[in-house]
This record gives sequence, C-alpha cells and structure tokens, in this order.
Amino acid sequence: MIKKYLFHILCFIALFDLGGCSMLFSQAAWIRKIDLERLDAPGGLIEGDTGTFYVTHRYSNGSGGPVTQNLTKMSFSGNEIWTLKFENFPFHVFEGPVAKLPNNDVLVCFLFEDSLTSASHLYRINPVGEIKWAISLPSIVQLEIDYSFRVYKIIAITPNDIRLYFRMNYYWEFDPPSAKNGYISLDSLGQEKHRVYFDTNGEYQWPYNIIQTQDTHFVKVYRPTLGQLELLLRYDLVDGEDNQAWSYEIGPQDEGGGGPVCTDANGNVYFTWNHDTTGNGSISNQFPSIFSLDKQGEFRWSRQFGEDRGIPVFFDIISMTDGRIVACGQEGNAMLSGGNYRTGWIVCIDTMGNTLWERRYILEEASNAGNNFYYAIESADGGLILSGVIYNQDGGRDVYVLRTDSEGCLEEGCELYNHISFFTSAKNIAEDEKLFYVYLDNSTVNIISKDNLILEKLSYEMINLNGMVMKKGEIKDGSTQIIISGLMPGLYLIRIHNKGGKTVSLLKLFYVD
Repeated sequence: MIKKYLFHILCFIALFDLGGCSMLFSQAAWIRKIDLERLDAPGGLIEGDTGTFYVTHRYSNGSGGPVTQNLTKMSFSGNEIWTLKFENFPFHVFEGPVAKLPNNDVLVCFLFEDSLTSASHLYRINPVGEIKWAISLPSIVQLEIDYSFRVYKIIAITPNDIRLYFRMNYYWEFDPPSAKNGYISLDSLGQEKHRVYFDTNGEYQWPYNIIQTQDTHFVKVYRPTLGQLELLLRYDLVDGEDNQAWSYEIGPQDEGGGGPVCTDANGNVYFTWNHDTTGNGSISNQFPSIFSLDKQGEFRWSRQFGEDRGIPVFFDIISMTDGRIVACGQEGNAMLSGGNYRTGWIVCIDTMGNTLWERRYILEEASNAGNNFYYAIESADGGLILSGVIYNQDGGRDVYVLRTDSEGCLEEGCELYNHISFFTSAKNIAEDEKLFYVYLDNSTVNIISKDNLILEKLSYEMINLNGMVMKKGEIKDGSTQIIISGLMPGLYLIRIHNKGGKTVSLLKLFYVD
C-alpha cells in the first residue's frame, strides 16, 4: 500500500515558467520523517564522510516498552545509507554523545540499563556501519565515595587521544559539593591511557558542554555554584590541561538559562541565553538572546530574538564556513495554525549580530501539535541540515530531518513562515488566498477552485524534483482529481498555469512513499 504524507508547503503565486520550476529544486532541499514508535526523539547530529551525516535517535512505544537507540547514516540527498540499532530488551538504552574521528569513523556512547545497575557502552563504527570495537564504562565509580558517572561529550584531539568528558556526583544524593568532572583519554583501540579529574578549587561544577576552538583550546560551559542551579552559567576558555585563559559568568536572572555555544574562525564566542528582561520573574516573559565574546573573553554584544515571550528557545548554535552564525530551536505563536505550542525556528546572523534572515517551519495544522529543531549542522554546499521532533495530535512524537538551502529554505524564495503537514488526509487547507486549495484523499490529489467561475482555461502539471512533468491535465470548475497511485516514491509539485504557459499558482509539495 502506498503511504502518502502531504507536505503543505506554503507556496505563493509565482511568475516563472517550467524552467523556473526546475530552479526551485537546484539546492536539493528535502524533508524526511523517521516514524518508528509512538515516542521518538533525536539525540545528536554530526557530519560524516563526504556527502553524508549521522543522526542518533531513540524510540519507544510509550507503554512501558524498552527505549531503543539508533544511529542512522544518511546522504546529503536524504537517502538512508544504513542504521544500527542499540537495544537491551526488556530494559532501556539512554541517549549519549556522538562524535566523528579524523579518519571518518564515528563514536557513539549510550547508557544501557539492566535490572540492577547501568553502564555506558562506547562503540567505534567505521563509515560502512561495522563496529570496530566497543568498551563498557560502569555508571558507578568508586573513589572516596560512590559516584554516578556519565559521559556528556566526546572530542577526538588526535586519533590517539580520544577524550570522553564526564561528570560525576555522589550516587545517593543529588549534586553535592563533592561532585567531580574530567575526561578519560583513549587510544585508537579504545584502551584507556589516563584519566584526569579537574581541580574545582573546592567549588561545585556541573558541566553542560565543552567544544574545541580553532586551536588547541576549549570553551567549557558549566554551572559553577550551588543554589539557583539553572540560572547561572560560566564560560571558560581553557587549554588542553584545563588551565584557564579567561572566564565569563552570566546570571543569575529570573527564569534564565542557556548552554549551546560555538566559535568562529577569529576565536569569537557565541552562546545562547534565555532570560526575562522585564524583571517580573516569569517564564512567560522570556526572550532568547545570543551573546558574543571576543577571543579574550570580553563582552562584544547581545541580541534578542523572538516574536512571542515564553516558548521561544534556542537549542543549538553553529558557525558556518562563510562566517555566518545560525541558531535553531522553537518558537510558539498562538495566532498561527500549528504553531500554538511549538514552531521550528532558525535564525541567521552575521558576526556583529545583525539578522540576515529568519525561518519558521510549522509542521502540523492542529493547535495541540507542534515541532522544533534540536540540532543543526552545515552541509557541504553551505546549506543546513536540521533535526527535530514533531509532536503529534495523539501525544506521540516523530523525529524528522530537514535539509535547506543556504538561506534556510526548503523551496526557493521561501517566506518567514513555511507551513508543512504530514497528515495523510488533511482537508480545507488554503495555500493560495485567491485561487485554490488542495487535499489528499487515499490515492487521489484533489485541487479545489475557490471560485467556481474560472475566467480562462487553466492546466496543471505534476512535477518531480528533477523538473520532469509526470502528469498533466486541465483544471475543472469546482474540483480536479489527479490519480497518483502509479507514481514513484518522492516529492512532487503541482503547478497551475494559463494557456499561455504563465504560472498562476504553485500548490502543495507532497510525498509519495
């Protein structure tokens, strides 16, 4: 049975011919949904070898069944190359970090639970999906007391110095002052070379993140003190031995938070921070911001983003090859169909904080659904690959991956808001305020004219991503039906034009699977 997902891309009246339609797909943008079980979620996104990337994602049935983790390799064209499944029936596997090694092998670390305890399993996997080695790291470390151990980041300094950054706290008590953090250095065969515990100078430290800069230094993000743990972060530049070059502290503020960080080629630092600028102390007053520091850790500027308070947040921030900075996350907008709770959100700025463009992707028409972007990476041609979650009407979740062009668009010339639906039988969704709307019903696409008096002869063409016309015919008053049961899997566009060949409207992109 052919499975159809109707992609409601908000297309506008276009004044270009079929050649223009071919240009629409020149960036090879696409969207894919990973629908496994009722509760799916992404865990990471990294670039792979040439023309590929990896996404980690989990699923469970939501009824007490085990949580299973997956590592999927995909091409930049959106095709799945292979998937490895990590399961531990009847117990759970919890997400962990993923990283690429200099020879294009990939490392993934998942926390496996059993009836008595749990352990982190680290796997080294080559580009064809073969596991080269695996090691187990107990989740409880016995020092002067028992510590709960968790790897939060993997960085390959060299092929023979693979660092697993960890955080530890007293196993029987939440986050005491005795918490520790540090890293384990592994050689290329997964053998432990040495283990370093950072000197916290008697101060509690809970690591959020650590990234390597353009040189041998690292930007380390952590909570440095007890009390108001979510509201205070410190950003340190440290060398390979954790010696501090500079420190920048932000917070505490009412209802504040942050963590994602990146650096540019000049050593400038960019991080996100959600905070309330009104002083009223409410989460409903938050706006997400991006802060920038120079390479000496001095404040450069901050910029505030978002149209509505409360829901907006940035989950990731990256530096592009051309110097642009891109942040992604979610925004809510009660005035938009499908964006009542969450709307996938992308912001692109220059290195001085000036906004170059914003994009919002609304992936459902129901007010109790929504979506976001958790992770972003740059594709080889300067485009973006983003991974996020779709929150379904029934309370379930699906992972999806979106590839855009360099302007954050799924289609050429996209607008601030882009509407897409994965419903298989969505009706009465207007794409064009003047002429038509379209819906999918089983194996038939229905084009409905909003005005029964069509003044001139109009025709339709169904076009694939390569610009080839797969079906064509005349537009009829009231309703036009197109049978799509024989189409090959892929994305298709409906173009409506007049007898002179001029495009009158571009309707929905839809996907045949």
